Amino acid sequence: MPEAFGSILIKAPSEIISDIKIDSDVVPWNAMSALFSFAGVDLLAGSNPMLEYKDREDFYVEEIEQKEGFIRIQIFGDEWMDAIQLLVKNGNNVEIYGSIFHEYGCREYYALNSVGDRFLEAIDYEGGEEFDEEAVIAAWLNVVPESVKLMFPDVFEGDSD
Repeated sequence: MPEAFGSILIKAPSEIISDIKIDSDVVPWNAMSALFSFAGVDLLAGSNPMLEYKDREDFYVEEIEQKEGFIRIQIFGDEWMDAIQLLVKNGNNVEIYGSIFHEYGCREYYALNSVGDRFLEAIDYEGGEEFDEEAVIAAWLNVVPESVKLMFPDVFEGDSD
């Protein structure tokens, strides 16, 4: 499994995230499937070949915590990148914030706020293309509510990994 790591915040009704156990090192497939379904994302209808490949496999984590209606997941594994991309691009009724760094030199930034504003941007540090990292981060943070930034400052300040 290629290595990817970062922090993701998810806000959904407790009955949707009830299968995510705080003391576990995985998020079970059934919990992810319930999240996708609630968000209105048809997971296996040609939406993402990598997620179809991962069908019924658990998602690995370093740590999970709940705080004020959010669940914070410190992820491990690049399957999270495909899952969060799909939720941010196509999901509704949930909030998602965070960033993931992939071992091959790419960092993705994610935001889907409560009013439906979406942000998904990748910076490829090894791709040779020019980018303005500060502008990407500023645009990302513009979509994240202040209350969320205050609740989880380490996710949004500097290198959150």
